Amino acid sequence: MVTRDAMKEGIERILVIRSGAIGDFIITLPVIQLLRRAFPGGWLSLVAKSRVRPLVQGVVDEFVDIDGTLLLPFFGERPDPVCEEFRYLNTFDLIISYLGSGGIISANLLSLPHPRVVNADVIPPPDYSRHITEYLLEPLSQLIDTSSPPFPSITIPTDAKEWARGFLRASGVSSSGPLIAVHPGSGSRDKIVAPATFCRAVRQLQRRLPGAHVLVVEGEADEECVSVFLRELGAPHLNVKNRNLVEVASLLSHASLFLGNDSGIAHLAAAVGVPTIAVFRASNPKVWAPRGAHVWVATKDSLPQVIEELPPRLISPRSGADA
Repeated sequence: MVTRDAMKEGIERILVIRSGAIGDFIITLPVIQLLRRAFPGGWLSLVAKSRVRPLVQGVVDEFVDIDGTLLLPFFGERPDPVCEEFRYLNTFDLIISYLGSGGIISANLLSLPHPRVVNADVIPPPDYSRHITEYLLEPLSQLIDTSSPPFPSITIPTDAKEWARGFLRASGVSSSGPLIAVHPGSGSRDKIVAPATFCRAVRQLQRRLPGAHVLVVEGEADEECVSVFLRELGAPHLNVKNRNLVEVASLLSHASLFLGNDSGIAHLAAAVGVPTIAVFRASNPKVWAPRGAHVWVATKDSLPQVIEELPPRLISPRSGADA
């Protein structure tokens, strides 16, 4: 039987390819974390959406925009083996592609003569009952130890921390006062719980956190539901609209609690260590819930009880305010 150590021999340059939105990327972070742990002296490159680049600053050695030209030859019938992209990918010892195990690009990646290529799927079968991170790690189980995957973790750069402190200070939020972060939207309309549900939840949270400010996170696709939420909330709030992800992450790290739908922002909040309540409507939380040290999953009906049972020591004071 070939051991993991034997299989790892000769692997010095590793490339991970991951398409998808914010949540898709964050659930893949444990893959990157375990690869870094298994190959501490190796070179680790990531191909992903440019928007997530700041979230892996200092984590990967190289970042390549997936919407650039690197993979274009591999979507054709047969990549030219002398083209620059083919020769570049052939410099890696291991390529892990989350673009699917079938189709033209997976076949073309396998045509690279040098790297060991792992083509992995990102959507588990309907009866899958474990967390999606474990599913993403399964194709690597013979190569690295995947038995205890870490929670996704994001380290916020110092300049982003300073920006967030300044933003909150200018908005009248003290460094020690409670802050409730809310994301009423989601990338999928099927996952959005009625804004009135979130309004009631915020009022309930404010009773538990007297004097708490409300920070509303609004993404590109959230304008309609955020508008309805704010109209129904009818209370003072801070609105963070279309900011880059590292700024959003830094603001979330200052929150006492995050409340949101099943969305990438909920995964982002959990990854920066904020106590997180994710409200699920359409997908299976056993598979898709954010992972973190303090994450609660709720439905529209169970949300009031979840809020009532929150441990006071976890939601006040803010853990990220002075980090």
